[in-house]
Amino acid sequence: MPTLALTAKQQTWLEHVRAADTSGGSILAYAAENGLTAKALYAWKTRLIRLGAYSPEKISDFTPVEAANLPPPAVVSEQPRCRVVLPTGTQIEFLGELSATTIQSILTLCGSTR
Repeated sequence: MPTLALTAKQQTWLEHVRAADTSGGSILAYAAENGLTAKALYAWKTRLIRLGAYSPEKISDFTPVEAANLPPPAVVSEQPRCRVVLPTGTQIEFLGELSATTIQSILTLCGSTR
């Protein structure tokens, strides 16, 4: 890729933009520490990117994770379920075997008239 000829002013701002991006802080903090305005620093960063003079590193907040030698997922056995949906939309779910008497008791306690 050919080297781009920059003016002295562009070169100065390029140095500031690089320093701000690698400072570990915010552009606002860098600007304040160096007697610049954040607005000017952002404007020059945009100009230099459009000129092709600067391409910021893509930094991600995500950390790549590689999983290896994992055991197969546990198999969840399907148990019988009983779900009661109340008129308010509240749902109560019971897992496991329930007798007819238990189901009737649940419905009675929930206010079912049927």
